[in-house]
Amino acid sequence: MSLLIMVKELRRQRHCRDKFRSLLAFVLFIQCIETVLSFDYLGTHEYDGVKWLLKSKKRCSFIPSDYFEENENVKTPCRIFVKPLWARNEEHEISRHHVQYHAYGAKYSYSFTTVTCSTPSVRKLDMFILCEGETVTNRTTCRTGSECGETETCRKHLDMDQQICIPTRHLHESCDDSSSCKNSECKGTDRNRSCQCGISHRALNGQIECLKSNLSLGQSCVNDTQCKGTQNAGRCLNGECFCEEGFVLQKLRCLPDRRRLGESCEGHLQ
Repeated sequence: MSLLIMVKELRRQRHCRDKFRSLLAFVLFIQCIETVLSFDYLGTHEYDGVKWLLKSKKRCSFIPSDYFEENENVKTPCRIFVKPLWARNEEHEISRHHVQYHAYGAKYSYSFTTVTCSTPSVRKLDMFILCEGETVTNRTTCRTGSECGETETCRKHLDMDQQICIPTRHLHESCDDSSSCKNSECKGTDRNRSCQCGISHRALNGQIECLKSNLSLGQSCVNDTQCKGTQNAGRCLNGECFCEEGFVLQKLRCLPDRRRLGESCEGHLQ
């Protein structure tokens, strides 16, 4: 077998494995939603089409069977779930709906403004719409972080009651309750939230991460700038705050060393 043929065969096998893993992850994801929330899954549709459905009078005469299809190749896919589903081929009124839009590591939850139905239906249902924009969560369920990518964290999804791989956000990047701030906290208001250092932490090490500050002698550290809690103990040595050069540890204090004859001292190590 030539080298070129071997390479093509390896690529084909890898493509098949990736497709199987994606399909398996999607099936597990759908089973979780249907089991936990008792929603019926209808299909996947483009965001703009779902938006038009909910904002128009079409929501007053919604027929579930019209939405039994998959459109995976759309720009912004939205997965539609409903409950209760009275009859698949009969008209329903979408009385309530909730949109959850994931994009760029953030989650946006909202509802559209709807028109009033002139003739309310006796068959009413609730609709949950899960949409995904670009560079979002990969829909992979997980149990530990080792099952996620290098830039992702395994965390419980607040609404799905399921752990999924979520992109890790870094200091000063946008965030929300579903995204994971690395060594920091998600603070702010509405959509203006970002990863910020918590109480007793500061942006150190080139302003890229939050580290505990004002540490005292003997406390664990990774950077000299953390060790400000004890006078003259501003050096991080072997993972602990320790005395600076020119000082010696004596009675849990850092005292000047190499004292000359006749100079004041407080311990024999000076």
